[in-house]
Amino acid sequence: MAKYLIFALLITFPVVSFAQSQPSVVSLPNPLASDSFEELIEVVINWLLVVTLPIVTLLIVYAAAQIMVAGANPKQREEAVNIIKYALIGYGVILSSKIIVAIIQELFG
Repeated sequence: MAKYLIFALLITFPVVSFAQSQPSVVSLPNPLASDSFEELIEVVINWLLVVTLPIVTLLIVYAAAQIMVAGANPKQREEAVNIIKYALIGYGVILSSKIIVAIIQELFG
């Protein structure tokens, strides 16, 4: 029995002798690159502005092609005009989101 106790002490001795040292702390970098919720919202809005601009441009070009192809078909022309209208309204909402966030921060901040 004493043999096993000595063996256990010899195995755990290095662990016991280094008990005073500080363990290394593993830290992960922040993938969002923001320290607060407000910064996160700003990053998301900026990302949306960059991503949606090419989409809106493609929608407008597609709708313009639909208008040219429509000829005398008023239904197809109306659908193309609606695509342009809703694309511009959507991008306007995204552009105004910075203003909306600033107003909300002013009211509750």
